[in-house]
Amino acid sequence: VWKCWDDGDTNQTRTIKMGTEDKHYTALAEKAPISEPTENPTVSPSVQPTSNPTSKPITGTIIYPSREPSVQPTATPGVTPTVQPALVPTAQPTVMPVTEPTVQPSGDNDDYDKGGTSSDVADKGLVVKKGAAKYVVTKASGKNKTVAFNQLSNKSAKKVTIPNQIKIDGKVYKVTAIEKNAFKDEKKLKEVVLGSNIQSIGDAAFINCKKLQSVKISKKVTKIGKNVFKGCANLKTLVVNSDKITSVGKNAFKGVKTNVTVKTSKKSLKKYSKMFVSKGKMPKKALFVASTVK
Repeated sequence: VWKCWDDGDTNQTRTIKMGTEDKHYTALAEKAPISEPTENPTVSPSVQPTSNPTSKPITGTIIYPSREPSVQPTATPGVTPTVQPALVPTAQPTVMPVTEPTVQPSGDNDDYDKGGTSSDVADKGLVVKKGAAKYVVTKASGKNKTVAFNQLSNKSAKKVTIPNQIKIDGKVYKVTAIEKNAFKDEKKLKEVVLGSNIQSIGDAAFINCKKLQSVKISKKVTKIGKNVFKGCANLKTLVVNSDKITSVGKNAFKGVKTNVTVKTSKKSLKKYSKMFVSKGKMPKKALFVASTVK
């Protein structure tokens, strides 16, 4: 096998000039090594394939999974939210001033707190409910039967007018007194008008009525008990129609503010201003006014 000269020339014959003569040289081929074959070549592969394939070839169309989900997610929620109706403001109704009803604690139907019947109505001390109030019988014999205002049943009453008389089983009883503690701690009471037959106001009758603003005392009143208006800090007007008051109890007006105005007759002005302040502890700066009272 010819390869090449040492200088890389591949021509097997070379001409070399020596003096005036050209010498021709032919290179001998190099004998290539001969690879001896192995004695026994392996005829069959070293690993025999399995006689039965583990799985059958898939026939038909092969479906490859899509890169994107086959089902697109729902863009909107399955449940449509309830549309809230627009709130249209209604026209504001015209607010008419409401006149507070006067509670007239009277009536013809009789309720007896002590379980009485018509046969024992005349019993002294019997408590009878008439309308919005309770009364206690103070005199049951003779022509001039009397009761005293005992308690206000309607706790939401703001104005109360005590009647001149009531009927119990068809018989007339004059309301001549207000018992002690009759209106004690009434939280909503603002105005009280005494009936024309009231003669006395019991101890602490209006104590701590903090919203009480106006009281009208009738002509026959002769006695105002102890602590009657004590703690009535908002009492602004006290109209005294009576010229017959001879007794005012201790601290009857204690706690009443200095802006209270007492209206009475010219005849009783000086007498009451001294009596109410010295005995009843009404503020010295209270205003006493002589006027025609009703």
